Amino acid sequence: MEFKIKTRNLVIFAVIVFMVCSVGTYYFWCSYHPEVTIKISDGPTGKEGIIIEAPHISIEPTGIAEPSASIELKTNSIIMQHEFFCAYIRDNYDKSDIKLDIEVQDNETTLKYSGTATTNDGNIDNIEKNFDCGFALNANIINSK
Repeated sequence: MEFKIKTRNLVIFAVIVFMVCSVGTYYFWCSYHPEVTIKISDGPTGKEGIIIEAPHISIEPTGIAEPSASIELKTNSIIMQHEFFCAYIRDNYDKSDIKLDIEVQDNETTLKYSGTATTNDGNIDNIEKNFDCGFALNANIINSK
């Protein structure tokens, strides 16, 4: 018995496979390319007199897929870096006025803090700290200064 494949059935099957693969690829792409917005504004520091600008991050899905776990880990890494810096300033200074700038270049996201802080002894220190996050985050950065 000879098995004959009709051309019409083969074309229909190929179209169905192509559509399934296309939808899967689009879903995968959307999960790794969400709309990430970082708004830089004054944030709470937990201590009177300490002023440090903070990143406020929102992640919105693009298309049909929720953001992947790696994107959420990257944004959490930025928040953790900021929290560590805030804790350092709160513990070592009485007053501060520190600005934040976030730059993404050469596959690297960098948090740049600059400003002044007054020590417990009354000395004024210039603060210039850069924290490299080790990844590039494709985000819309809004500076509300």
